[in-house]
Amino acid sequence: MDVSDAFMDEGLIVYTKGRKANSELQYKATSERLTDIPLVVLINQGSASASEIVAGALQDQGRAVIMGVDSFGKGSVQTVLPLTKERALKLTTARYFTPSGRSIQAQGIKPDIYVAEAEIKLRESGNFIKESDLSGHLENGEDGAEDAITDVRRIAETDYQLYEAIGLLRGLAIARKVTEKRLSIRTRLFSGNIVIFSSEQANSRVAVCLFCVYLFGLCSAGRC
Repeated sequence: MDVSDAFMDEGLIVYTKGRKANSELQYKATSERLTDIPLVVLINQGSASASEIVAGALQDQGRAVIMGVDSFGKGSVQTVLPLTKERALKLTTARYFTPSGRSIQAQGIKPDIYVAEAEIKLRESGNFIKESDLSGHLENGEDGAEDAITDVRRIAETDYQLYEAIGLLRGLAIARKVTEKRLSIRTRLFSGNIVIFSSEQANSRVAVCLFCVYLFGLCSAGRC
């Protein structure tokens, strides 16, 4: 629960349901720690129980993009009843459900983007000549870019799913930057008036709502 809570500021994380009333519990987010960063969660056939609770909560609450393959499907609650000092009885007393009401048991979490494990081989760039290959070329003055590219290539060859997740995460970060720049100063036509708003004065949700209303007006007028 604490892992999900770290990435959510509100909403239901998971709930349990069984035959008896005392088995019905709800766990909700309470903190505001890492709620404003793009998030991609990788799952595979070995993701079970607690990891499925995290993936299901972040997926249902729209907090993260889930990538990979279907998870294991361990969504039952076990209660251990001691019988003697050396023996005990384990009983299944409830099931875990995601915020939207999906049972994890024997079904697992289905990813938003399906990416199976794979092995890829990067093609060589060939005999193309770059500026840096020319004699006497002007130096860039910044280091580290080539090392970062090498690291990404290494990940692509050793862990394809992680490589895809990193690519998506970078795309989400870039999309956010582009959106913030466009929302800094934007003029929108609204009910015949010009409305100017800044992301520094109005949050992005208000900006998006105004944009959606604007599009709805154009479509209603047959101009979209």
